[in-house]
Amino acid sequence: MASIEAAIDKLFAGFDGSNRPGCTVAITHNANTLLRKGYGMASIDLGVPNKPETVIRIGSQTKQLAVFLAFLLIKEGKLNYDDEVRKYHTDLPDYGVPVKISHVMTNVSGMREFLDMISLSGADARSPISAAEVSKLMRGQPDLNFKPSDRLMYCNTGFRLLSEIVEKVAGESMEDLLRKRIFEPLGMANSRLMRLDDEIVRGLATHHLQQPDGSYKKGRWGVPVAGEGSVVSTVDDMLVWAANMISDNPKVGTAEIFKKMQTPPKFNSGRTSIYAHGLQSAPYRGTHGIGHGGGVPGGRSGTYQFPEHKLTVAILGNLDNISPYILSRKIADIVIGDRLAPLPTAPKTADLKKLAGLYWDVARAEPMELVVENGELVSRLGHKTPLWPNSSGGFVPMSGVHEQEFKPTANGFEATDSGVATSWRRIDDYNAPKTDQEQALGTYRNEGLEATYTISNGADRMLLDMQGALGRKRMGLTPILKDVYVASALGPREWGGDFQPVLHLTRDGAKVTGLNVSTDRNKKIRFARTA
Repeated sequence: MASIEAAIDKLFAGFDGSNRPGCTVAITHNANTLLRKGYGMASIDLGVPNKPETVIRIGSQTKQLAVFLAFLLIKEGKLNYDDEVRKYHTDLPDYGVPVKISHVMTNVSGMREFLDMISLSGADARSPISAAEVSKLMRGQPDLNFKPSDRLMYCNTGFRLLSEIVEKVAGESMEDLLRKRIFEPLGMANSRLMRLDDEIVRGLATHHLQQPDGSYKKGRWGVPVAGEGSVVSTVDDMLVWAANMISDNPKVGTAEIFKKMQTPPKFNSGRTSIYAHGLQSAPYRGTHGIGHGGGVPGGRSGTYQFPEHKLTVAILGNLDNISPYILSRKIADIVIGDRLAPLPTAPKTADLKKLAGLYWDVARAEPMELVVENGELVSRLGHKTPLWPNSSGGFVPMSGVHEQEFKPTANGFEATDSGVATSWRRIDDYNAPKTDQEQALGTYRNEGLEATYTISNGADRMLLDMQGALGRKRMGLTPILKDVYVASALGPREWGGDFQPVLHLTRDGAKVTGLNVSTDRNKKIRFARTA
């Protein structure tokens, strides 16, 4: 036991100390508590250290709780798994195909992601934005990203709509439903819904955003959230919920409900997804895994279970540069590694560096940039995701929300995404002709976002000014292919932030008529050229 704790302390050493935020960690194995510990500070301002009792936002781990409440209503005959979402939200656009409750529970709906849309409208999740403004954004896009069940694409919009459906059908607020149907029966005394950061919660940690120079700023939500990511909790409470979820005789819910929640759907391709119902199927080294992560401005969390080995890991971080998904696997290496399949041979750093570069998905018209950081291959155009080698000679994202595998070829990667074969080719060192760049200059408009984009020439690069109803921002533009530009923060070229829109000019013959704007979770939102 002492050697295990020492190994885990070493693993979390970079998140410990009296001058930095950190996390809380709790681990159970064979029904025994291996570790309950805090690392770093809950409040640097007040000199308060993290402890197992520290309350921290769990972010998207909330989704499994919203899904559970929906399944309770389904069991009670008040809701139907295959109901269309528009049955309860009649003001949503008619997408031309049915989007069902089952689709939003499993992140295969194809709906536009409202958090990305907030950024596309000139603001971000820390901006003060009302629930009514979020609702207007969600209803302002008439198109889907893809046909439901074609692929896995994480979507907070679906879970926000699901939680609103649950409230309508149950006739109670999400706050009361969580408290009465989950938290109180299970004794989760330190868990509650917290829609905004202006609420007072006893024992709540400060959330932190690490700056480029290593310093910290306080993170906060400006957007009211609900079933998509609003719960605050402790590692102790999360272990209680996790134990109930895999129990043969759960105290709340039924074994049948939890079995359904842990069962992933099939894509239209016939392949089984890795995302189940508000839960990620997260296998590791030959053993089954289940759980979910969460991210908020200034925090990351995750609770993961390896049921065959009766191992549960809960990590709640009050900083934004921690990966509970990866750390939970490294804890599994420490605790049960001798009972797992061997780790694939780690590629040499020199070999990984040969793979670094910019790539283009020919079929889906999407870019990907790979870099090597700390001996790992990392995809960092958009949401930053390490790619780990697997036993078949390829790489897979260290995230439970990407159904992808990449296998290197002479000039790129052959890949699968949601069971569909794709091909990525290298596109480094593209030099856009000056005439192409000049033709891109002008203004473009999307009415659903109430946003106008202006492309202009700056002193040393092209500029994108985004002016929307919710805010405004200026970004730099880098051409990567003919008529394709990546927007990034001004300053030295440093892709890797969560928000990096890709702009693809549309033409009628030689004439530029508009833009298709894409992010990680929104594809080809159409802007019409206005001037």
